[in-house]
Amino acid sequence: MATRMLSDLIREGAAKRPQAWGVAYTKEPEKLSRPEDASRQKRVGATCALGAAADAAGFPVRSIANFDSNVPPGWLSAMGAARLFCITVRNDGGMTREEIADWIAEKPHRDVAVPVLS
Repeated sequence: MATRMLSDLIREGAAKRPQAWGVAYTKEPEKLSRPEDASRQKRVGATCALGAAADAAGFPVRSIANFDSNVPPGWLSAMGAARLFCITVRNDGGMTREEIADWIAEKPHRDVAVPVLS
């Protein structure tokens, strides 16, 4: 299976869909519990940083929501738990996916080759 660098996949996926927070992929709009959350409302078809990477890697969008059997089992483990945690915290903490990709790419040990379908 071919591989691509994680930062490149996040950038490519970010260009395809709006950003989501708290989930990899949104299927429907979320009802807001507080008015101040309006700027971070989950949008239909939006992806977080990891969802954007999976989307760009060629995995079916419907699979991204649960990282189901269409996403290879080694896909997440190729990134390592600490890297996944850091990406998730930055995404849900308000960084854009492009800023996250830049953060990953600025240090060679942060970027990693992950499997892709396309």
